[in-house]
Amino acid sequence: MVVCFAFQEVSFRGGAAYFLLIGFLQTCCWHCEEASHPLRQPAAFQERRLSMQASMENSALLTEIADKALLNYDIEVVSKQLIRHNENLLWRVTDHIGNNFALRIHMPKHGGFIGFQQRKTFIESELMWLQALRTDTDIEVQEPITNKAKELVSFITDESIQQSIACTLLTWVDGEVFSQDDPAAMELTVKMGALQQTLHAHSQKWVPPAGFRRLIYDETTIVQACDNLGKGIQSGIIGNDDYRIVCDVTKLICSLFANTPKTKASWGLVHADFLSGNLLIREGQLIPIDFSLSGWAYYLLDPAICLCNLKKHLRKAFIEGYGLQLTEERLYFIEALTLYIILVAASRQINNIVWKSWFEKRFPVITGEFCQKLQRHVSFIYDI
Repeated sequence: MVVCFAFQEVSFRGGAAYFLLIGFLQTCCWHCEEASHPLRQPAAFQERRLSMQASMENSALLTEIADKALLNYDIEVVSKQLIRHNENLLWRVTDHIGNNFALRIHMPKHGGFIGFQQRKTFIESELMWLQALRTDTDIEVQEPITNKAKELVSFITDESIQQSIACTLLTWVDGEVFSQDDPAAMELTVKMGALQQTLHAHSQKWVPPAGFRRLIYDETTIVQACDNLGKGIQSGIIGNDDYRIVCDVTKLICSLFANTPKTKASWGLVHADFLSGNLLIREGQLIPIDFSLSGWAYYLLDPAICLCNLKKHLRKAFIEGYGLQLTEERLYFIEALTLYIILVAASRQINNIVWKSWFEKRFPVITGEFCQKLQRHVSFIYDI
């Protein structure tokens, strides 16, 4: 299991700034036929991780890889600019007539991002959903560009990493990144909720093609996270009482999942990274980008991610835009998913020395306040 997360300073309680883990899982529970993949084997996984991390320090190599990737496409490149490097290496590419493209090299910056999301079937499936959204809805999303072989995913070989690297090309979307400090943030947050609901409505009706494979967010993930957090007891950064609460909440969440049927109305494709940083504003409209974490989950996972990321005064606007009828049962499930997000993301940093202070100071707040509120059925979605 590999987790992707981001950091955002938010107000937790008493006006104090805390680092809340947001974003989400990059690799969770997989279809059974994927279990024999060599990356499941610790030795192979570690070898590839170390090789890739060493290569990430070589900026000349990154440029060379981008140049190799672009040879797969029928475009006359005039310039390219490295935008960011996280789970993918993202370049903005301009052709000879001024068209802009997004070149994604599926080569993560950190070994912790390595997983099945670099496999062809999973990448193709992400792009298939984008194509369907472009065809079936009025939502503006990036258009996948096929290579010279009319395929959605290209592969290049790099000897220094000793592997084939996947790359994809999409149209570039211009716009300003949605800021929660924007004067129009309240109105835009209403639109954010409505946009997310439209994505889910499409998912309910769309029938994916045969062979469609995306990530699966289910109870297996939180069980693995709980086990991993147990390592914090040995290192002394998690107390026994805090870990006992984590175990109890894990059982509670698993019970909720077991008693919540996966129906067309409750379970389907979600964006799973629907944060303000992945929403662009153009002419007052929101454009969603970065579907690389999209996968199968309870639809309420997306609202849970949004609500724990949005500033407190914007949360009701999102709920209004989505049209969520927050019954007591539904609100409780969203709050359980919020803790699901936080605990899984935290579990991936249990051995990260940089996070030692966070675990010592903030983790007891998660367990001592919010986990216990969930256990007592005390709502906290407007407090966390």
